Amino acid sequence: MWGGMLLGSLALYSRYRLPEFVWKWPDLARFLMGPWGRGVLLGIGLALAFGALMEVWELVDRLLVRFLHESDH
Repeated sequence: MWGGMLLGSLALYSRYRLPEFVWKWPDLARFLMGPWGRGVLLGIGLALAFGALMEVWELVDRLLVRFLHESDH
């Protein structure tokens, strides 16, 4: 979850740095540093954060069902 939030915020404010091996392909580096690349990285970050949030939601749901089911007896 934190990785998705970090990637999303870095892409949103354009504060990410590309690794050195990406600069061997200037077109790819230019794409990733441009607005479309920022949008792609922001989308990936949001998907990671949303996926992690859904996992946490499932875990809390299972715990609540287990505790509430045991308290009925």
